[in-house]
Amino acid sequence: MGHSEYNPAFKDRRPRNKSRRLGAKSALKPQQIWAIRFWLDRERRIRDRALF
Repeated sequence: MGHSEYNPAFKDRRPRNKSRRLGAKSALKPQQIWAIRFWLDRERRIRDRALF
């Protein structure tokens, strides 16, 4: 369902992802990985740690 170019309500709307980066997210940094591992160990989430 498109919008008419003559409808004044949609004239000034910009795309919701206009200023955002597209594509895949950047990889986790080693410090972030260790922080996640430490948190999973501290919370005793063994299954989640193994999957991570």
